[in-house]
Amino acid sequence: MKKAVIFDMDGVLVDSEQYYFDRRMNFFHKLGLSPQNVQMSDYLGLGDKEGWVQLFPDKDQRENAQAQFTQYEAKHPVNFAPLLNPGVKDVLEYLQINGYSIALASAGVTAHINRMLEQCQLKGYFDLVEYGEKLTHNKPDPEIYTTVAQRLGLKPTECVVLEDSVNGIRAAESAKMETWAIKPRKYVIDQSQADAILPDMAAVLTKLKGLTRDAK
Repeated sequence: MKKAVIFDMDGVLVDSEQYYFDRRMNFFHKLGLSPQNVQMSDYLGLGDKEGWVQLFPDKDQRENAQAQFTQYEAKHPVNFAPLLNPGVKDVLEYLQINGYSIALASAGVTAHINRMLEQCQLKGYFDLVEYGEKLTHNKPDPEIYTTVAQRLGLKPTECVVLEDSVNGIRAAESAKMETWAIKPRKYVIDQSQADAILPDMAAVLTKLKGLTRDAK
């Protein structure tokens, strides 16, 4: 019986991955910088620190680019409200009504996570928010998911994870949790390691209702 659903943020709750990637690449282009990796799939599901290493393996170049982008980002913060995926609140409300524990486990930037929760008015739905940046190992390591299960007082087998990226799916599967992948609308990634691949939150809701019926 499943007792908790754990959500990734980027690509699951909000359609932000393409937005992040395009914004950074446009910024680097204006500065005349050439990142090492220019495929969005190289960054999906990674923490901010790990993502910057992918962008600029050279330490000096990375620190220079990151400092300039941090200044830019402070003046142009992300507005997450328009990026909220359709049906997210329907799923969260269903989970609350039916007594599931609800957690958020994101590898992303802590400030982004908090801003998203405020702007999208989702804060009240989550029993627990776990920040990958604050852990010893971020995704694809399973630490974030095993930590969530421990803090909820649940076994990994009692949790369902909603993920999208290869790194996130790997982290959840390594934690021995059932993993459902949300298929992206704007790009293609390998989600074959997930237990299920679902097109949208409406499909998630249908699958959750099946779990609830099976548990009765």
